[in-house]
Amino acid sequence: ARKYDLQHDIDHWAVEQAVNSIHELTRKGKQGTLFVAQSSHDVVNDADPEWIRAILRAKQMVGTNLVLGYNLNELTSNIQSSKNYFSKLQDMGIKICLSDFPAKKVAFKLLQFLKVDYVKVSNKLLETDNSVINSFINQAHRLRVSVIVADISDPRYVNLHWTSNADLIQGDFISPPSETMNFNFSQAAL
Repeated sequence: ARKYDLQHDIDHWAVEQAVNSIHELTRKGKQGTLFVAQSSHDVVNDADPEWIRAILRAKQMVGTNLVLGYNLNELTSNIQSSKNYFSKLQDMGIKICLSDFPAKKVAFKLLQFLKVDYVKVSNKLLETDNSVINSFINQAHRLRVSVIVADISDPRYVNLHWTSNADLIQGDFISPPSETMNFNFSQAAL
């Protein structure tokens, strides 16, 4: 997508599909939250928040069940633009997630500045020791940020402190990827 400069088009397509899916769930009397990865180059595009607002208005929706995710490393050159962009999205009810989040002091300073809703733990931290895990989770929670442990294909290979203390766990072990979104999470257990 980067090579052919298609990131923007793919980001728009993914947001439209997510909004359509949330709208369909709502129409059926169900609820669901969708996490949609986005590229970082959109944070400098002032027109994107208005484009998203127009899609939500067309469906007579707010963005409360939509979480847009951005890779923290890709945002570092546009921190102020990111903050402004995220603020506009959050005004619509859309939540923000930062992925590949490390246990570094500077990352938590950025987290405090950006005021996002979720962080996805960097895969490098999945097997770290308990004191690092506890510190990470406590720092995030003090900033009112939920912690997500993602890309878990087998929970036996992840430190138990993550799986018992994180706010959300995402992975194929819960439900393999599919075309439908009809998995019954109430019957899944770790």
